[in-house]
Amino acid sequence: LCDVGGTTVSGIGLLFTTASVFQMLRGSIIVFAALLSVAFLGRKLYAFHWCGLMLTVGGISVVGVSSYLRAAASGAAHGQKEMLGNILVIASQLLSAVQMVVEEKYLKGRKLPAEFVVGAEGVFGMLLMVAVMLPVVAVLPG
Repeated sequence: LCDVGGTTVSGIGLLFTTASVFQMLRGSIIVFAALLSVAFLGRKLYAFHWCGLMLTVGGISVVGVSSYLRAAASGAAHGQKEMLGNILVIASQLLSAVQMVVEEKYLKGRKLPAEFVVGAEGVFGMLLMVAVMLPVVAVLPG
């Protein structure tokens, strides 16, 4: 569910931001996965992890703000669309990080073959995409 949601929200975000900013903002998944791992998996982060996360947050912030300022210079409406796209891309990375942590939490102790897990996730995702997400995206403006 998080995978399909993340992919869909990410694609919608890409409609409103540039491809280069989209790719850079995808790095926010590192921050979300680390924080969720600490909160739900009991992982411990050391000082160098926190430094890396802060550098990542700084870089993502610079990219997001600069893309907004560039678009806002063209007009307020362009700036709002760019910011919406950036927020959607970052939200999609949060959903993907949730998926990673949930999968690790619930599948770590189980003796399931990797092929089965990946196959089941793919079939479920495809059915959810065709039945729910594509009809929703079809009615979005733009």
